[in-house]
Amino acid sequence: MRALPLGALTTVSFAALTLGLAAPAAAQQAGGQVTPSEAQQCANLPTEQERQQCVAAQARPEGTAEEAGEAATLSPGEAAEQRAESDEIVVTGSRIRRTVFNSPDPLTIIDPELERKGGENDTAEILQTSSVAAGSVQLTSLITAGGFVTNGGVGAQTISLRGLGAERTLVLLNGRRAGPAGTRGSIAGFDLNVVPSSTIQSVEVLKTGASSIYGSDAIAGVVNLITRKATDGVEMRGFASAPIEGGAENYNVSVAYGREFSRGHLIGGVDYFRRNDLSRGDRDYLLCPEEYIFTPAGARADIIDPRTGRPRCNAFFSNALNISTQGLPGGITFGTIQFNGPGDRLNEFVTPAPNTATFGLPAGFFPVSQACPATATEAQFLQCRNSIGVLDPNDPLVNNTDVFPELDRYTVFLDGSYEITDNIELVGEFLYNRRKTATDGVRQLFFTQFSGQTLGTTSTTRPAAQCTPARILTNPNCDPTSAGDPLNAGFLGNFLLTPIVPVATFVGTKVDYLRGVVGVKADLGGFLDGWNFDSYLQYSRSDGDYTNSRILNDAVQLQELRSRTCQPGQVTRLGRVPCLDIDFTDPRVLRGEFTPAEAAFLFDEETGNTLYTQLTAEASVSGTVFRLPAGPVGVAFGVQWRRDEIDDTPGDITLARNPDFNPTLSPTSPLCQGPLQPCTPLVSNVFGQSVSGRTAGFSRSEEAFGEIEIPLIHNTPFIENLTLSAAARVVNGYAERDVDGVSDTDKGNWTYKLGANWQVNDWLRFRASYGTSFRSPALFEQFLSDQTGFLGQAAIDPCIRYGVGPSNELIDPANYSRFQQRCASVGLAPRYDGGGTSSAVIATGGGIGVLEPETSTAKTFSVVLTPDVGFWEGMRFSVAVDYFDIDVKGQVTTLGAFNIIDTCFDSETFPNDPTCSLFVRDQTPGSARFGEILSVRNPFININRQRNRGIDVTARVTQDLGRYGRLSVLGQMTWQIEDLFVLFAGSTADSEGEVGEPAFVGDFRATWAKGPWSLFYGLNVTGAVSNEQDLRNARAGALCLNSPVRGGLVCPIYKFDEQFLHSASVTREIGDRFSMTLGLNNIFNTKPPRASGAFGPVGVTGQTPTFGTQYDLIGRRAFVSVRAKL
Repeated sequence: MRALPLGALTTVSFAALTLGLAAPAAAQQAGGQVTPSEAQQCANLPTEQERQQCVAAQARPEGTAEEAGEAATLSPGEAAEQRAESDEIVVTGSRIRRTVFNSPDPLTIIDPELERKGGENDTAEILQTSSVAAGSVQLTSLITAGGFVTNGGVGAQTISLRGLGAERTLVLLNGRRAGPAGTRGSIAGFDLNVVPSSTIQSVEVLKTGASSIYGSDAIAGVVNLITRKATDGVEMRGFASAPIEGGAENYNVSVAYGREFSRGHLIGGVDYFRRNDLSRGDRDYLLCPEEYIFTPAGARADIIDPRTGRPRCNAFFSNALNISTQGLPGGITFGTIQFNGPGDRLNEFVTPAPNTATFGLPAGFFPVSQACPATATEAQFLQCRNSIGVLDPNDPLVNNTDVFPELDRYTVFLDGSYEITDNIELVGEFLYNRRKTATDGVRQLFFTQFSGQTLGTTSTTRPAAQCTPARILTNPNCDPTSAGDPLNAGFLGNFLLTPIVPVATFVGTKVDYLRGVVGVKADLGGFLDGWNFDSYLQYSRSDGDYTNSRILNDAVQLQELRSRTCQPGQVTRLGRVPCLDIDFTDPRVLRGEFTPAEAAFLFDEETGNTLYTQLTAEASVSGTVFRLPAGPVGVAFGVQWRRDEIDDTPGDITLARNPDFNPTLSPTSPLCQGPLQPCTPLVSNVFGQSVSGRTAGFSRSEEAFGEIEIPLIHNTPFIENLTLSAAARVVNGYAERDVDGVSDTDKGNWTYKLGANWQVNDWLRFRASYGTSFRSPALFEQFLSDQTGFLGQAAIDPCIRYGVGPSNELIDPANYSRFQQRCASVGLAPRYDGGGTSSAVIATGGGIGVLEPETSTAKTFSVVLTPDVGFWEGMRFSVAVDYFDIDVKGQVTTLGAFNIIDTCFDSETFPNDPTCSLFVRDQTPGSARFGEILSVRNPFININRQRNRGIDVTARVTQDLGRYGRLSVLGQMTWQIEDLFVLFAGSTADSEGEVGEPAFVGDFRATWAKGPWSLFYGLNVTGAVSNEQDLRNARAGALCLNSPVRGGLVCPIYKFDEQFLHSASVTREIGDRFSMTLGLNNIFNTKPPRASGAFGPVGVTGQTPTFGTQYDLIGRRAFVSVRAKL
């Protein structure tokens, strides 16, 4: 379903907006009216100036730049308003009641109303584009829907502070933990889909570690989502955004009802959010990844499609057959053939391979992607270029591949409190959220087959060599006495065929999330007058179903290396489906056009379920123990108990019943390793996709914590206020895996934090903090049951083409000789090519009993300037500069398949290094996959460290323009100095300034308000990035590489200029009951930077960097937001 045309949206919006011009003057008031309760709060302030500032701030329109940004730089009016609401409040980062002005930690406030005026209405979008998060890769819909195995499953969206990962960023809901949500076994961070922005009053982001305050996970910082507590009667909101080009339209409607009464409050509401899918065919820059490479002089050097005269599309490879390398006259070779279908015109530019007595192809098949020797003539190079240029793998199925999945989200929320006495208050929260996503994609189906007729008796490509007893167990149609595949009769010769067939895929998720909180708050009174008690019990439950289309492995096994047709009564081994012969060299099948019978034989769908629950109980007290001359000494202490449990059970294709299971066999029997897996009752029947077994277990933590704040000096020269603070926490943990009862106990995890706040005078302040944090391994890091993925040989094997010299991009040039010797020692030829399309199985499993908690240190130092007066009348400004340095040690992660293999071959103890035992290479003589990496075990382990440090700057300017209104400008910027990742000793990478990790990001907001009108302008800046150093490291310092077929040196583009995204809107208030905002996001339709689709280290989606999550893939869009109070 698509949105209304953009013209219709803007016409309706402008018409509604101008209705306000005819409204009575009395209805056109500036901002909202100050309610009696708000006026009474302001009246309680000590000075007349503060009372006036408070009333003025209460009356201003919502969503101005004055209400967001670094908390310590708030304007006097906003500060007075905050003080009026409570003389002392609990600020994120402490349980001691204080104001933001005596906190030692940097704290940023995000105002959803302000971001909504910039066209950002989704909670994930609001947080991920903030300057504190935009400097690193975020888990967006693009990545979770893009075929990657991601934490939380398809459609999940999380936030990662400082680039340290979502599992190291603690997300709170109203100051309390909220359990994760998602699908599959690897759930970690809080899914931001759970809380719609319409329910959020503000977001507080603590930009430093805080495990001593909040426990595990708060390594990079804390994000506290503070929901709305009250509204006056009924409030209705609506939001719609429509891109100019179509795709990714989104709509949001919500209704809330709230009342405040003498002893409490109650607010509840419902919210619905819809986003249409964005497919690759919706944007030209998402569809066709051209090579986009240049000569050193700056001319394009792409291979040209001779049929169009334009660079070829270097996209999804399918509709072809790979064969063993064959020769042509002049030393030209080829290994791929393609059928000349209607409109392909291959015969105009490619010469058919000559049929001989030992080699033959059926009519209509042409040798494409030919390789010329370096000594070829220009005519031969032209022949090779044309054969590559016609190989245009822009499959129609790619057009329908989703970049953003279709999303429907439903939310019900309720929040209330009731004072049962003057000193005791009951509080409660309820949240229900359902998220449904649907994602269309495409993948390859490929496997090996015999030619129709093999020759001689010595070839390793004949059935007699390949149809081993072990293979016959899974494919009885691999008959060693046959001459070849009876369905491939037109193919003659000693070669193997690999059909590459496109297959449409579908992934659907439905996640039901439930969270409830009950709590008791009390002012203790008596001899504990001034002390407060706070306790709560929180329960959350995420119940997620995930549906996947699957290729059935047992059906493929009957087609792979087939040398006879289906036998009478024959069925597939696991699914018991009648055998069906399919001709995979038929051009119809190569295009992915299956008959209903073929599709029913090859494909099916399954649904798995993930249940994740969290139960948390906490109690704490806080108050003043005594008073010093400089003020009261505040303390807080308490205890927390938490239990997390996961049970992820994949569907019945991933966990298929094994008919060959033999319960009498010992698990240590050699027979267990056979192809029928007789010691395993449930086996996977999924072909070529990431799956895992059942992941189940629980963890429990018991924690105690305490804080103290000591005011040392007050009202002395150069020291208006000096306060020190300290906090500590101890955690005992226990984890147990459900499937086998294996457990792990970890006790005595201590963390602490020290802070100082020095208010020099009214306008100058210094603050600093130093603390330690820790993170217990997440449930999936401990319990994940061998989740499998697939990587091509070229991405993991440093021995591919090791004989061509140090230009092999996977080998460090300094170690080339060592790799050359060791690759040869395992029997590989110097020009070993990795087997073309074959992939290795990558198995990632949990590490319970092996993993230790991560530890970290975090340092911050800040300077805050808040002058009472500006440079001219009516002007005020404030600035905060924060230095941060977070160093994580023993980080839990996986080495990655390439690093495992590379470390093995580079080790001083090769081949006895422990990493050498983590992968299997096929070294069976005559095997169809000889030399290939078959599997890699990639377990979770503790690595050395990760460090991120940089500088945050917040600058705020307000200008009272008198009768011309009020102007507010807010700028928030982050400079990343270092983003260091040390996988193991001697392996250090600094991704600062690379794609996804820009050294500079900034967001700037300006609002102008006068009477019922307000204007908004926003600017998001992403600094320049470059991955060129990665290329130089892999190519002995060279950026360009020699490609004779392209005419010499060619240079890929992986250096991108800074980007600026502009947004603007106008808001019209009609009384205090109705408002409308109309605006444009990405005003200048700025596209993502264009990256090379070949020869480089950066993955692309279409023509854009896949992990450049700071860039806008949607384009210019108009939006309208309305709000009505009844």
